[in-house]
This record gives sequence, structure tokens and C-alpha cells, in this order.
Amino acid sequence: MKRFLLFLLCIACSITAFANVYIVDNNTNNPTAYRTPQSGHDAAAVGDTIYVIGSATMYEAPNCTKRLVWIGPGYYLTSNLETQANASEARLNGITMSEGSQNSQLVSLTFYSNVSVNASNILIRRCLVNTTILVGSVTDVCIQQCFITGTININGSSNTQIFNTYIENNNSPISYGSNHTGTTIGHCIFNYTNPYGGMNLANSTCYNSYIVSIQAISTSNCTIDHVLFSYAVFPNGTGNRQSPIDSVFTGPGNNETRWQLKANSAGIGAGRSGADIGMYTGPYPYVLSGIPPIPTITYLFVPTTASTTGGLQVDFRAKGRN
Repeated sequence: MKRFLLFLLCIACSITAFANVYIVDNNTNNPTAYRTPQSGHDAAAVGDTIYVIGSATMYEAPNCTKRLVWIGPGYYLTSNLETQANASEARLNGITMSEGSQNSQLVSLTFYSNVSVNASNILIRRCLVNTTILVGSVTDVCIQQCFITGTININGSSNTQIFNTYIENNNSPISYGSNHTGTTIGHCIFNYTNPYGGMNLANSTCYNSYIVSIQAISTSNCTIDHVLFSYAVFPNGTGNRQSPIDSVFTGPGNNETRWQLKANSAGIGAGRSGADIGMYTGPYPYVLSGIPPIPTITYLFVPTTASTTGGLQVDFRAKGRN
């Protein structure tokens, strides 16, 4: 118990740059006031931060109606080095961003049900999404540095931005409803492996990206340039060409590292103005394990006993993050 309380104290101290901080924790026998994301949300004021502690137990899906910053510990925390001392993800059974939550941020969380965005100016950053991001009739939603094994559904929105994100789905990495305009896609990787049809892009600008597809993709009202394709048939556009996967990426590795550019990669200098393509380059380079942009505790050891002379000797290591 003392060890975990000290861990929470270290985390709270590391995020004092934000407004008031609320810690949500459903771990058994941890005495926190807020056991669910909804209870933390309801207690918080506009502009506050909610830190969701990693847990083996799924958190219920909150309905967000105020401007907040939601922060988790990241994902795939045992796959990479120097991630978090506590390797549990903050797994949410979805979230709904409702009217009033404009300008909120979702950072370093893991979602196992839909992320429904019904408010404008929402930033989804460094999240693992195992299902669908539903973007409604809103504006200026930004999806950045995420790892998605599902779909982004864009329906009636304008100026949706998708940067430095990996999207894998054998149905459709991106699906569209009606009346959406101005979707921008940059430095992304789409892994679409459905053998019965090609991926579809509509009303979008896509650049400096890589598309894995067994079939030709279809486009409607799109500008596609400096995109590399695994398939031999691809849309016309400056810098577009076929480049086999093994000529671009390192290959063997975990889910994330296998998409890093290899030495002498065909993706080096293949983007606009000589930029590299892919999710690890560009203005928002992908961050392994979606580690949040705050100091993190990478190692923690707290003895179970202390003495009156020596006190409690704690050993921990922290690392600053961008």
C-alpha cells in the first residue's frame, strides 16, 4: 500500500504544471476518492487534468461535457525500454466527447470501445484505439501519434487532421459518411489487408505516407502526393510510386518498431521537399508506447520496512518526455 501511494505522489508531483489534478484509480485496495473516470470528470472543473492510473480492470466509459485533459500512462508498456514502472495500461471501455468538451485532450489512453467525438477542437494524442473513432458533425478534430487497430469514421466533419498515426484494419482504415470536407492526412501508415477490395479515400489530402493494400485504392475528390504504395496500381500524384514493404521498413520487431525506416530506405527523402515518409518523421514524430509528454517514473523500488535511523530508502528513476 505504501509503495503504491508513493507512486501516486510521484506522478502527482510530475504534473503540477497543469491545473488541478484528479487521480482516477480502480486498482483493488488503493484508497483514492475517484474510482471511475466519470466520478473524476464530475468532480473536476473546466481546464483541470484527470490522470487515469493503469489497471488490470477495465474502466467504464465516461461522458465528457467539459474541457479537460485526460492522461494515461501509454500502451504496449512491456514491449519497449524505459516506459513506465507500472506497466499496466489505462484501459477505457470507450469515451464520448459531448457538447461542452470542446478543446479537450485525450492523451496516452487505451480504448476498447468507440471514441465518439461530438464536440469540436478535440485532440486525440498518443492513444491506442482498438475499435472506432467516430467523428461527428464537428470541426477541427486532430488525431496525432496514435496506434489504431480499427477504423476512423468521418461523418459530416470538417478539417479533420490525422498525423503520424498507424491504422490497421482489414475492413476499412478510414470510412466516410456524408458532407465531410477538408480531411488532412500526413505521415501516416495505413495497413489494409482485405483481399476483396481496395481502400477508399474521399475529400482528403494525403501526403508523406505509406499505404499497404492488396488491391488498388479508390479515391474521390482527393489530392494524394508523395505517398508510397505496396500495390502496383496507385493514384496519380507527384512522388507517388510503388515501394515494397521490405524496401522501406525495418520489418522484424514489435508492433511499433517494425514500421521504422530501414537504412537506405526507399522512404528516406521521398516526401514533400525531401522529407522522409512515415509516422516517425514530420512535425509530430510517433512516440513508442504512446508515453505521455510529462516526466514519467521508469523504475521504482520501495522497501517494505523502514528504520528510525535510516528512514525509508526509496530508489526510483524518472525521465523527462516531450
